[in-house]
Amino acid sequence: LAVGMTFEGKVVGVVNYGVFVDIGTTTDGLLHVSKLAPGFVTNVADVVKMGDVLPVEIIELDTTKGSFSLKKIFSEAELAEAGA
Repeated sequence: LAVGMTFEGKVVGVVNYGVFVDIGTTTDGLLHVSKLAPGFVTNVADVVKMGDVLPVEIIELDTTKGSFSLKKIFSEAELAEAGA
């Protein structure tokens, strides 16, 4: 794994601060609520649900903990809709 790698990941856990995404590795990555949508997200469950498949990119890798953080890759339509 390396920062910048992209995957299609499946949401396997939904929590108040984001979602855990399975990208096919032994550890699921965290997609923080702040990286879940172009705009502000009040409730994670309003944006994503268990089983959703999302395009994601690794933005942080902690090899000592064996964990990684993700961001959602947004389509042009999603960005335009959010006014980003």
